[in-house]
Amino acid sequence: MRAAGLPTTKEKMKIARVIMLLTVASSFAHAESRDIKRQVFGGEKNFAAFMSPGELTMERLRSIPIDSEHPYPRDAWDLKYYRRKSPVHLSPEQAKEVKDLFSEASAYEWNSTKACIPDYGVLLTSRSNPKIKIALCFECDMLAVYVGDRTKHGVNAVDSFDKISDRLLAIAKAVYPKDSELAHVKDKR
Repeated sequence: MRAAGLPTTKEKMKIARVIMLLTVASSFAHAESRDIKRQVFGGEKNFAAFMSPGELTMERLRSIPIDSEHPYPRDAWDLKYYRRKSPVHLSPEQAKEVKDLFSEASAYEWNSTKACIPDYGVLLTSRSNPKIKIALCFECDMLAVYVGDRTKHGVNAVDSFDKISDRLLAIAKAVYPKDSELAHVKDKR
């Protein structure tokens, strides 16, 4: 005999099936929301261009401050407010590792937004058609992806690369072994 108002075994089974269906549907929706090609690179063509077997270079960026009291650039998301060093060609091994890292869905913090103003320190450029540039801030692990000659308004909706930051920083330190700022980036955290 069941108490009044409590669900029957049949009703409990229906509830359990609905919960399972919602869980499965949620996992499909969650997987679908992790579209690297669209959310990180702004589309299939851009992703294919970045992944193509072309050279990959790295440039050291330094922001041009507004003034002595404000260390950040006038527009932190606009590459024209950064000084650049000459690009360095990554070795084939380094280029492969960088491309592999950016192609992993687990590399990104999905469905999150950071409340930071980036101070990009490194710019990766794929000499492809179209040219793909990825600006990296190792202070807050934010990235911006630019297509062609654009220097402003990245195409990416996902901007957090926390999970691959250490590996990318290790490559940057190998490319710029005498750079004291890069050497101490993680010390500041």
